[in-house]
Amino acid sequence: MSSSAALAGPGISPTIADVPGGIPAQGDCGVGGFGEYVKFTTGGGTVDNAAATTTGGKPYIARYSQDEGAGLFRVESLVDTSGNVVFFNEIVGGVASLNPLWRFTPTTAPSPTLDVTSNNNFSQWALCVYENVDLQVRKVVVGSPTTQAFSISVSCVLDSSTDSLPAITNNFSLSLANGQTSAQLTVPKGSVCTTTETAAGFSTSISPSPLGPITASGSLVTVTNTRLTASLTITKSQVGGTAGSWTFDVNCTGSNGESFQQLNVPITGSGTATVSGIPTGLSCTVTEDQANSGGFDTAVSPSGAITVGSTGGAVTFTNTARGALKISKVNVGGPAAATFSISYDCGFGITGTAVLSGGASATIGNLPAGLTCTVTETATGYTTSFSVNPAVIPAGGTVEVVVTNTRSTTSLTITKSQVGGAAAVWTFNVSCSGGGETFTRNGVTITGSGSTTVTGIPTGLSCTVTEVEANSTGWDTVVTPSNGTVNVGTSGGAVSFTNTARARITVTKTENGGAPTRQYTFRLTGGPSNVSISRTTLVDPNPLDFGLVKPGSYTLCELAVPAGTTSSLSTLPGATEDATTGNVCLTFTVTAGTTVSFNIDNQLASGGQRTIGYWRNWNTCSGSNGNQIANAAATGKTLLDQVLPISLGSYTVDTCAKGVSVLSNPAARYAENQLAAQLLAAKANVKVGAACGTITTTIANADALLTLIGYAGPPSSKIGNNHPQRATALSLASTLDRFNNGLLC
Repeated sequence: MSSSAALAGPGISPTIADVPGGIPAQGDCGVGGFGEYVKFTTGGGTVDNAAATTTGGKPYIARYSQDEGAGLFRVESLVDTSGNVVFFNEIVGGVASLNPLWRFTPTTAPSPTLDVTSNNNFSQWALCVYENVDLQVRKVVVGSPTTQAFSISVSCVLDSSTDSLPAITNNFSLSLANGQTSAQLTVPKGSVCTTTETAAGFSTSISPSPLGPITASGSLVTVTNTRLTASLTITKSQVGGTAGSWTFDVNCTGSNGESFQQLNVPITGSGTATVSGIPTGLSCTVTEDQANSGGFDTAVSPSGAITVGSTGGAVTFTNTARGALKISKVNVGGPAAATFSISYDCGFGITGTAVLSGGASATIGNLPAGLTCTVTETATGYTTSFSVNPAVIPAGGTVEVVVTNTRSTTSLTITKSQVGGAAAVWTFNVSCSGGGETFTRNGVTITGSGSTTVTGIPTGLSCTVTEVEANSTGWDTVVTPSNGTVNVGTSGGAVSFTNTARARITVTKTENGGAPTRQYTFRLTGGPSNVSISRTTLVDPNPLDFGLVKPGSYTLCELAVPAGTTSSLSTLPGATEDATTGNVCLTFTVTAGTTVSFNIDNQLASGGQRTIGYWRNWNTCSGSNGNQIANAAATGKTLLDQVLPISLGSYTVDTCAKGVSVLSNPAARYAENQLAAQLLAAKANVKVGAACGTITTTIANADALLTLIGYAGPPSSKIGNNHPQRATALSLASTLDRFNNGLLC
């Protein structure tokens, strides 16, 4: 008999032991006695992969290969009637008389190849078989809606300390979700199974554990996972303000779809609240319903989501009440209506300007606590101080910054310089204004020359100083600056006044040492004001007073002194005479507060000419008090009536009244009046035999000029200051005047 190919390969030396009673049909065997002998009947011979069934209805089917001639045997497969592979570890075979036993490590088919040294008959043999039993594992999850699958390990061992056979082990890895039961787990009968699981976030209980020895199918191991939970502590810290009612929402999620929510968790003021029952491992976000509202700023720590571990979690909310900045204005010494621009800068773009008057305030509210605010102000003319600066905004309160503006003041110096005269008392009034602000100080006095200082004047005002006695009688006042106005700055201001006493000039006029009987005219010109003042005897009071004049250089002239008449003015040093006009002049200087008096005597020359004064008084109609009519009858003097009529150009003087009227209006404002009066007197003198020299030519020229201008009697107003014939008229009148005064011949 040739050997089967299935038997090729090395064999094992059998351990041969006698088994009394022949091939066993049943009985315990193997590891821990949980094996059972199962007898197979084959028919012997050389068989390759033949099938054999158990004797006695045992539920196993074996396939085997044998070569009795070569002494080789091997079990190719062994399954139960359900097709499940089973373990075995002993083969008993051979003739009934020998019954050798081969023992090896428990295995599944194929078995080792048995190298049998004797020719044994394997027409029947027995295996030590380990019956398969089944168990299942069920997953139960408590406290979580999770659908996740859990990894479960099942380790089964068939072993016994009473034998020396190796253990049979089976290891299973399962993945079960809540409510799931594993498939049947097949293990050798007598196995002890230990179930283990590591499930984060859950507590695990396994029942039974361990399971076994398992002697029958149908065992169930239940793995229960109970969800671990922890608590979350919410801490509220309210800084400032009245204790508020705060509510919080807790929302938690997990990667496995698990979630937790608790809304409107309350805390009043500062305190804590604990939210329990949160599955561990979830990521929780806590939000405050009133965050950053109601005048509070909210800070949360940590700022993001919190993973709630086995020890729980914590989150802190700090609600800080917003505060306010109050800016108050105090105005010391300034006008009540003055306003000031005050700026504040609290950082983070929080800036602004408050415009306030004294006593007013502005409050900037809803500012985050802890901000540092700087207040600034630039107020021209004031010094500025702050009660506190910078200011820190308090939680739930108001910090006040009092900005005090004190009006800056300065002084004004008034300087008085009195030139000439006795020391006088000078009075000044100070009036200042600007920007709606005023300052007044009246009745400030200085005696003589000196200075005084007016203090307390707000800076920046325009001040005008006036002198009560400025340019009063006898004084000339010069103020610097010219309008007496200065802008008073931080360094003050100054105004000066110079009062110069005027001088007086008088002339005492005599004629041949006695009172003058004729008109003598004096003219004062020059000085700082370039005056031209005339005074005439028999018209103005004697002494002739030229009034108060400014100190300076003046010229005094006696006009048209008749030829042959000597004026004592000409005898003074520096005096000059004009032979054509007869004017005698003297230039002199007068100082402040002095009086210059001149005594001037005229010595008359002899002659028959008579002045206009004579003809105005010696007539029948003037009504003078000199008894001229009676005197004329007694002395033979000629009256005006006796020489009439006389023509003056085209105008005829044919009555005493007309003649007196012409002679009484010799004013030079309109030159024809002076010319007509002198011409009438000259023609009267000629009629009484007083003609001389070239006077007839002068008379003819005078007549022609009066005819030219259409003279029609006094008062006349033709030859004024700007008339082209004025100079000619005055020159003719002057010549006639000299003739009438006996100065030409």
